[in-house]
Parts: sequence; structure tokens; C-alpha cells
Amino acid sequence: MTSSNISSNTGPSSHDRSEIHDTSGHERYDVINRPEDNRGQAYQDSDTKRLIPRGYDPDLQQTPDEDDKETQPLTSAKVPQSDGEPGAGAIEKYPFILLNVIMILNSAATRIYQSLIDQYIYQHYSDQLLGNTSAKTASNPCVNGSSGYNSSVQDAVQTIQDKTSEMSLYLAVVNNAPAMLSCVLLGVLSPVLSRKVLLMIPEFGSLVKGVVTAAVIYWDLDLAWLYIGYGVEGLCGNWAGLLLGIFLYMSDITSRGAHRTYFMSFLEGGKGLVASTMYYATGQLLKSTGFTIPALMAAIFLLLGFCVIPLLPERRARLDDHHHANAVDFSPAGCCRRLALPFSKGQHPRVRKMILWALMSVLILLIAATGNSKIRNLYLMNLPFCWDSATIGWFFSAQEMTFNLFTMFGVPLLYRLLPGLWLAIVGTVSALITYVMFAVATSSLEIYMTIGLAVGFNAPFGLIRGELSRMLGPESQGSLFAAIAVFESFSFAAGTPTLSLYRWSLTFYSGLAFSVLAGLLCFVLVMLGIYQVLWLQYRRELQNKELIIKPYGTINS
Repeated sequence: MTSSNISSNTGPSSHDRSEIHDTSGHERYDVINRPEDNRGQAYQDSDTKRLIPRGYDPDLQQTPDEDDKETQPLTSAKVPQSDGEPGAGAIEKYPFILLNVIMILNSAATRIYQSLIDQYIYQHYSDQLLGNTSAKTASNPCVNGSSGYNSSVQDAVQTIQDKTSEMSLYLAVVNNAPAMLSCVLLGVLSPVLSRKVLLMIPEFGSLVKGVVTAAVIYWDLDLAWLYIGYGVEGLCGNWAGLLLGIFLYMSDITSRGAHRTYFMSFLEGGKGLVASTMYYATGQLLKSTGFTIPALMAAIFLLLGFCVIPLLPERRARLDDHHHANAVDFSPAGCCRRLALPFSKGQHPRVRKMILWALMSVLILLIAATGNSKIRNLYLMNLPFCWDSATIGWFFSAQEMTFNLFTMFGVPLLYRLLPGLWLAIVGTVSALITYVMFAVATSSLEIYMTIGLAVGFNAPFGLIRGELSRMLGPESQGSLFAAIAVFESFSFAAGTPTLSLYRWSLTFYSGLAFSVLAGLLCFVLVMLGIYQVLWLQYRRELQNKELIIKPYGTINS
């Protein structure tokens, strides 16, 4: 690369601007040096005299010791930390433990509802259509269909499935349509609100839903009352808003190296591993006690999660004066600028492309995962499987334990061998094979095989979150996780057409919806492949000292 001419102004002003002119014809980048805050600084290696960017390093596993920095390559140079920011490889253990507790409690409640709501609605319509003499669907979902599958039984099962799917669709829309707007607002307000407030808002909404659901089941109220709980949760941001707050807090208490990806993957896997036991417990409770006890358990878990949040240390976004001024600009233009920070011209062009490809990938992954979660219970309760609640419970517990153990321990072990998003590609292939197996299965044995085939199912989500977070500075974290939260809420709503597709295909091929989900993941593989090519080019240019990067932050002056 042709050497750059660097001219800088020195003076007492709060913003010292250095201009970097690349005589080879590449785009020019401005470097703002702020004496009061080193987050925007670019600095020079004492031997090479080359500009070392302050920012994301795809190879950085751990920051070298100060004594060794002279012998380190360009991409491993020591990066100065901002006040309150952990050193590389470090994490603040107390808040990390509390975040895991909050995540586990909410995940446990979510797992209960995933098994409970569909089966409760199914039972409700079964009682309406067949009266109190019908078998309880928690233990016999095919309604006395074990002998012969006569036409009247098949018609009854299809009608029950159709009405249950319709009700689930309406609940999803009521919950997720307002949640998309709520997540945008939470992202816009993230620079000025404390992290605890960002967590308490969606947690409160989930608690209201838990109380309303328990009341509906306990007093056998009309199903329409469920809309109140689901609507309030949606207005508060629902599960996606809670994840926004949790991962924002995680970005505050972890360094920007590869350890951030490890810890986010661990958090993603840990919440699923512990909560996965809820599938088995819920299945057993539904079969032995009915629906009331699991509904009360879920509400108690949400209440405990709400009580744990105040125990977290107070945290706010770490911003310099320039970005703090933008953070308190609540005009429509100011809000749009904050939301667009990860995609603004202040980021290097290749980084912008990587972020866009990764976000499109995670959107489709979320839509596929949500669509799967909405139909799998109904699919397994239908002919020819006729699984009862206990079988569904232990199956999903085993499946989730498998892929969450891989996310917690396999990802950190294999990441050094397969850096970037290679492991996310492996996980996507695993999910694709799982969907194909569901689509073509004609016996329970084929469904059981997916316990092992789904080993990488959950890996892409934590990896993509961690890698994208590492690319961006603190001023862009809220915008990034708000975008992912909006995608999650959108996927909860966009996944509902899977229910319509499932209802439509019941009469001729009930596995069609899983085939469509597998097709969506083919697009994800292409997108992640493009991301990985860009990432390899980016890493090679850093290693060859060919790249001058826009430093840690976005310049909007």
C-alpha cells in the first residue's frame, strides 16, 4: 500500500482532527482524536510507524501484555481501554451470573408456554367439539384415534388443529406487531436509559402475560382474555426486548476481543440448557396435573426474574461528548441517525457489507426457528405420530440439551479452528438437515434421530451477535441489538404464516411447512458464505497492513 500522508493539528481544542489521505486512490478517512477520551484514537506502532486502527480485529483472541507489545504483529497491538471497560478476555463475574439467572428464568417460562399454550388451546377446542367425554389431549392428542383412524376421528382432529392454529396465529400477531415498534424505541433510548430500566420494561410485560395466562387457565376464562396479556407484553417489547437489554449489558461487561463471542455464545447456550429441562417437566406436569400448575410455575419464574434485575449494578452507555450530544437528540432525524449508526458511512465499507449480510442471515434464521416452534407441537400431536405431552416434553428436552451443550462448550473449543462465522455455517447445515428430517418423517424413530442431527441448531445466534458486537463501538451497540430485537419480533410475526401453510397442507402433506423452512436456510448458507469471504479478505488486509480503518466510532460532524 502506498504510504499515507498524515497531517494533524495540535492544540487545546476538544477535537483534534487528523486527515488520512490515501494516495492510492482509496477512500479518505478522518480520524478524530479526543484528548478527554481515547476511544476515538488511532495510534502508531513505535517500530513500523504505521497507523494502527482502534477497532475490531478478527484475529484478536487476547490483548498482549504491555511488555510484549513491541513484538506483536500489527493486528495484535495493545488497544487502550476506556474507563470502566474490562480488559481483553475479562468479564465482570457478578453481573454475568445475574444475567444468566435472568436469562434462565425467562427461558424456563418461555419453554413452559411453548408446550402449554398450544396444548391448552387444543384441549379447549377438543372439549367444545367433542364434549367432556373426549379423552384428554395431553395424554391422547389424536382423541381415541389409536384404533383405526376412522374418518370421523380424522375430521375432528383436523378441525381442532385448524382452530388451534388460527388462535395461535392471532396471539402471535397481537404480541409481536407492537413489539417491533417497542424494540425500536428501546434501541433509540438505550444511550440515555440505564441498562436496568431497559431490562425491567420487557420483564414487566412478560410478568403481566404470565399472570393473565395463569388466571385464564385457573378460572377457565374465555380464550379472548389471553389477548390482554399478550398485547401488554408486546407493547413492552416481549422476549426480543429482554434479549436486547441482556446483550447490551453483556457488551458493557466484556472486552471487545473474541472472548465477547465466547461469553455471548455461552449465555445463549446456558439459558437453553437449563431451561430445556422445562420441556420434560412441563410434559410430565401436563399429563399428571393438568394445565394450572405449569401456568403458575411460569408466572413465578417471571416474577423471580423481575426481582433479580434490581440486583444488577447500575450501567449506562459509555459515550464521549460527541456521541452523548447525539444521544439526547430525540428529533426524528436524530433517532434515525442513531438507529443507522451500524450502517453509516462512518464504518468501513467492507464492515458495512458484513453487518448487512449477517443481519439478513439472522433474520431468516429467526423466521425459520420461529416457524418451526409454532408448528412442531401440532405436527407431533397429529397423525401418524400422536405424541402425548410427556413424549413431546422429553424429546424437546433431549434435543435442546444436545445443541445447547454444543453452543456452550463446542463453540469456544472450535472457534479457534473455525473463526469468523464458519461455525454458524455448520450450525445452519445442522438446522437444515433437522427440518428435512421432520418434513419426510413417517415414524417416531425418524423424529428421534433429529436429537443428534440438531447439534448445531442454536450456534449461529450467539456467534452472529458476538461477532457483530465486536465490530462496533459502544455508541453503536444499542442500534445493533435493537435491529436484532426488531428482527426477532418481526420473525415471531413473520413465522406465523407457517401456521397458515401448515393448516393448508394438512389434507395432503403436513410436512410441507418444514420443507419450506429448509429452503429458507439454503439462502442463509449463501449469505453466510458471502460474509465469510468478506471476513477473510478483511483479515488478510489487516495482516498485510493494507488497510486503514475508520477508528472506533462513527464521525457525524
